[in-house]
Amino acid sequence: MGGTGAIVFCGKKRYQLVASKKYVGTGRFGFTLIRKHPLSETEMLTKKNTWYEYLTVEGKILSFPIETLALGLKDRLFKTGTVIKLYSYDLPGGARSVISRDLNQSINEFLFEPALPIYTIDRPERYPLDKNLAS
Repeated sequence: MGGTGAIVFCGKKRYQLVASKKYVGTGRFGFTLIRKHPLSETEMLTKKNTWYEYLTVEGKILSFPIETLALGLKDRLFKTGTVIKLYSYDLPGGARSVISRDLNQSINEFLFEPALPIYTIDRPERYPLDKNLAS
């Protein structure tokens, strides 16, 4: 639910990747891309609200077998759990410093002791000109 709640902040097209593998380590690594449905001109006239849709192929969530996967997590490989990637995340106006610091501060302020751990990170590869990044 937390991931779908954040999708409204993912740019104009609202793209989000959700990937998961069972905690017990069985099964495959499944993933899908979620997006806001782009309304056609006809839909804009006839529909009151938009909706979100997710990617499947022949009605099935995409998946592949893994033991571990390098996802850029700090000092570890992904084995089990869920990863949510937010594309074109729209930070509030004036938020110009390190996202992992500002976002973590907001998360700590509004989510007191969340049930699941939340991890954010900025990397010099993504923001090469940001002098505020910590190595």
